[in-house]
Amino acid sequence: MVEFEVPQYLDDLIRENAISQNGYKTNPLNQGGAAPKIVDKGVFDKFNFEGVAYELPDPINQWLVEYAKKARIVK
Repeated sequence: MVEFEVPQYLDDLIRENAISQNGYKTNPLNQGGAAPKIVDKGVFDKFNFEGVAYELPDPINQWLVEYAKKARIVK
């Protein structure tokens, strides 16, 4: 597990546009596959994770590479 800081505007963009992984493909809010996915709770239960995880499409994942800082390995 890796933790890093991102600019507030990027965090806001991800949170405001994220939709559930469940039914993602048929959800009109998926913006043609460009919306971030909120990883389902079942995945968290299976791997004993805490918090919220997102699956990020391009270009958002590229922005993370460019703008994330202070990365550190948590687990």
